[in-house]
This record gives sequence, structure tokens and C-alpha cells, in this order.
Amino acid sequence: MRSLTRRSLLGLTTAAAVSGLAACGGSSSTPGGSDTTYSAAPEDLTAELRYAIWDKAQEPAMQKIVDGFTTKFPNITVSIDVSEFGSYWTKIQTEASSDSLPDVFWMNPPNFQLYAQNEILMPLTSMVDGGALAKENYTPAVWDLYRLDDVQYGVPKDNDAMAIWFNKKLLKEYGVDEPAEGWTWEDLRASAEAVVSGSGGDVYGFSGPVNSAGNHSWYNSVHQAGGYILNEDHTACGYDQPGTVEGVTFWRDLLADGLSPSIKQLTDTSFDDWFSSGKLAMAAGGTWQTQPFLEALGDDLGVISWAAGSAGNQVCVSGLSNVMPAVSKNPQASMAFLEYLGGEEAAIAQAESGVVIPAFNGAADPFYDSIETLDLRVFEDAIAQGFSNPATKNTKEWQSVELEMLLPVFTGEAEVESTCEELFTTINNLLAKE
Repeated sequence: MRSLTRRSLLGLTTAAAVSGLAACGGSSSTPGGSDTTYSAAPEDLTAELRYAIWDKAQEPAMQKIVDGFTTKFPNITVSIDVSEFGSYWTKIQTEASSDSLPDVFWMNPPNFQLYAQNEILMPLTSMVDGGALAKENYTPAVWDLYRLDDVQYGVPKDNDAMAIWFNKKLLKEYGVDEPAEGWTWEDLRASAEAVVSGSGGDVYGFSGPVNSAGNHSWYNSVHQAGGYILNEDHTACGYDQPGTVEGVTFWRDLLADGLSPSIKQLTDTSFDDWFSSGKLAMAAGGTWQTQPFLEALGDDLGVISWAAGSAGNQVCVSGLSNVMPAVSKNPQASMAFLEYLGGEEAAIAQAESGVVIPAFNGAADPFYDSIETLDLRVFEDAIAQGFSNPATKNTKEWQSVELEMLLPVFTGEAEVESTCEELFTTINNLLAKE
């Protein structure tokens, strides 16, 4: 059984992680636990599990899955612990330092390697060897996101993919045709200009989370222009590539020309709130925004594949996984819950919710067909041709620097070319230290 040590906990190298864990005092103890090798759980197994997630919109689907699991294991109870995204990670860091992590919890790509390499996550090798977890059941890109040194740590949960949401009513009001498959950056920009011009500046044309999430904004335009953020084996960055510079310039120009809310406006009010409130005609968003946007706009909501740049319209594909801590009070029950979460029944429950696309192969049709007024198959195409979310052992460190250096570009206070040159050197230096 792996142990959590103070040294390994303090190995969490982001400043936030270190300060947060240090403040909690850490623990040098090695809590006990029963055998952590997978074995099929008996139906009368008794346990109380805590399942931590961060998306309130997914809670009903998660509760349905929990209900299915506890029907099979009536003596196991599972409480769902929902937190806001930011506070979720603060809580996980704190609980990791005191051996009090949830029995099962969500993990994302930017944080995975940091937690796995510091032995905070349970290796799932015995579940793979025991047939409870099989690679061929899942989207390969999501399976691979949760492997480190050929060891599997996460049970793939869902696929994230990007598209462009649009407000049909606003486009019609300002005489703009709805976007059609095959559209380009030039088409997108022309539509955004027409909305801003037609509304007298009261409505913005297009935006996205450019102030906070590269993989949901400029990473896509970078690849669509032939550039990249990290090379294929994630050992070097691509900010010296012409396509990367072009992809960053795409967003800089949208902001500079007033087609998008400014960085300050996006910081004060998120892009999805601008879109939901009818003050933004088109928004770069993902699968997880389907239900919130539908509730806000109803039949006026439309969705289409990303507009194409000079090298295509590919987008970043990612996904979450379910994990358990290396130190577990209920290892057999937690593995039984992980096994159920990774199965077809749970995947279909997620798909039927119309909130996310399950990572389990062949289970996504209920999601694509869940809303008659929306062609959600655009996400199926996006997943098929997308690129993987760039992640390394210390993703949060270089992404924090990346955002800090690019924000002045997006506010017009720094030049694109010189900033990209500096990012090339800075990120490569950080990667060399991993």
C-alpha cells in the first residue's frame, strides 16, 4: 500500500498548493486500511462513501448513478459533496494533507499528474488486471490522460469538446445569417462585426473564456492556424510557431476591435453570463454548457462546429475521470463504486441527462439525441478530429505563467510576437525542470 508522506505532499509544487498544504500542517502518518488489491465486492458489503464533484448541473445525473449503485449494494451509502470549481481544488489540497480525501472524487487533466506523481492517487492496476477496468471501453484520448509511467489512475468519466453556441434571435434581429457548417474565421468575424454595428454596440458579436482558459479559447485557434501549445510528447512548447502567433492574434484582434467584451468586462462578468443574458451573439463553449444555455435561451439557442482557420477547425478534446485516494478507509467499496461509475449503465445515465458526453464507447447517442432543437452531433465530429488537452507533470505552473503573460496582449498592453517569443523560452525552461 502506498503511503502519503509530508515530503510527498509538499512535492505539490505550485505556489498555491504548497502554501495551502503547509497551512494545514500536513501529516507524516500512514493511515491504515484494508487490502487495496481489487476483488469483486460482496453485495452485503457495508460502507459509507463520500463522492466529491464540482458541477451542480451534473448532480442530478450523479445522484441517479448513485441510486443505481446502492440498489446493487444496499448496505453502502454514498453522499455527494458538491463544491464550486475553485473551492473544490482548495478543499482537495487541504484534505490531501490530512488524509481525509473523499472516497471517490473528480479529477481533471491539469491537476492529474501533480497528484499522481506525489502518490496521492490510488493506482488502479489491480482493477485493470482484474478485468474491472478495460481500456477498450473508453475514448483513447481520455484514457491516456489519466496514465502516468504506464500506470492507470483514473476511470474515464466523460468527453469534453468545444463548439460555438449562437443566439438565433439576436442574429436575426441584426440581419445576420445563422452560421453554416464549413464557415471560416472570416465568416465568424463578419457576423460579429454585423451584430456590433447593427446593435450600436449594445450587443457583442463573439467571445469566450479568453481571460481564464486557453484550452477553451486560444488553444483552439492556435491549432486551427497550424500551430501548437506543446509538441506531441509534451516536452517542448510551440510559441515560436507562426501558427501559434496567428492563433493568439485572432483573439487579440477580436478584443481590440470591440467585437468581444474586454478582458476587464469578462473578469467582472463571465462570457457565458454575457451570452445567457442576450448581450453576446456567439460564444465559444463546450458540451457542459448545453443545459445552462438551453435554460437561458430555449429554442433561440443554436450550436455549430468551430469556424475554420487556415489549417482546419479542430478543437481541444479533454475529459474528466473518477479517482480514489491512495490512502483509503473503504478501498473495496470505493473500487466497487469506481467500477460502477466506469460502466455502461452509469454512462447512459450521464448521456440521458443531456449534460455531458460519456467517455464509455457507444453510450453517447442519448446525449446527441437529447434535444431536438440542437444538432449536438457537432460534438461527435469535434471529438473525432480533435487534439488532446496539453498536460505535463506541472501543468498548472506553466499555464499560470502563460495566462499571466498573455493577458497584457489581450488588453492591448503588450505585443503578440514579442510575448510569444518570451513564452517560448519561459515555458521550455519550466518543462525542462519537470
